[in-house]
Amino acid sequence: MNAADMPSAEVKLDILQMIMQRLQEAGYIYIGMDHFARSDDELAIAQSENKLYRNFQGYSTHSDCDLVGLWITSIGRVADCYVQNVKDLEAYDTAIQQGALPVFSGLVLNEDDRLRRAVITQLICHFSLSFRQIEQQYAFNLEIIFPLN
Repeated sequence: MNAADMPSAEVKLDILQMIMQRLQEAGYIYIGMDHFARSDDELAIAQSENKLYRNFQGYSTHSDCDLVGLWITSIGRVADCYVQNVKDLEAYDTAIQQGALPVFSGLVLNEDDRLRRAVITQLICHFSLSFRQIEQQYAFNLEIIFPLN
């Protein structure tokens, strides 16, 4: 794509605001990022009950599910481990033929990663942050990492 053919940041923001207005006028509510849902949709209900979750595939009503990624470039999560499969078909096929997992990279979350994931999840799913909930869950004073002043 030719960068000169792309709209400016200001035009993109105008487009987003127009789309948001039209969707809301049509009865949709803003779930977050690029997602909208009707008020009776399970995502909207989960958000209103502070049960909405987001993973690398999008918003979901199912938090903490193990996801196994199949095929090239897919991402999977099992417990606190994330893996991404190789990015080309030949490498994927070779690994499978050898009886190996076609994993390109992986990460095991540490306690700091889990804390930050919880903070980010609250913000992108509920547009707010409950310090009390995070501090109780992780027995940690958030103001050490995220000072309010």
